[in-house]
Amino acid sequence: MSLIIDYYPETLRDIHDKILYAITGEEVTAPAAAIAVQVTEWIRHNWAARTLTRKWWGLMGGGADAGQSGTLIEVSVDPVRSHRGRQLRAVAWGILATSPDGWRDICRVATVIAVAVESEWSRTTIYIPSGKEVDRAIRDAGVWLDFSHLDTIDRVIAKYGLSQRQIYEIARRVQDDRDLREQPSFGF
Repeated sequence: MSLIIDYYPETLRDIHDKILYAITGEEVTAPAAAIAVQVTEWIRHNWAARTLTRKWWGLMGGGADAGQSGTLIEVSVDPVRSHRGRQLRAVAWGILATSPDGWRDICRVATVIAVAVESEWSRTTIYIPSGKEVDRAIRDAGVWLDFSHLDTIDRVIAKYGLSQRQIYEIARRVQDDRDLREQPSFGF
């Protein structure tokens, strides 16, 4: 079973990994992994097709030092320095609050997530890719999975609202991609 992060472009995968590390460090748990995906999905849907520049984040007056790991950031008043960072913290707080795992220190964990993202990218310019490619890849994987498991193509056509030709093209393209990934590369 493929995970949604398997379809992320490199920038989004890097953001996901930073969030996951900020929450858990080296020891990844299933609830933390789900939260990292939810926060990254929020970033993908709300900040897609934007270039995050230093100006976009706001001027940083502090943040993580080069020697800090990013998991515990100690700043006197508020470690989240920009409007976008505070927006991300509020979203992370909301996601943590709905978690069935019951995070005890929601505010601290949400702050760590926001500071980890903000301190990493507020000094650089990055482009958050449009979510359309990711959505299409996820849809195509679902079509391929349903097409390979359902007994009639009519069910797949009804479920996705695509033509028979589109279903066959998607199934062929996904299968070709899977074959390329699974074949060993020969070379010296």
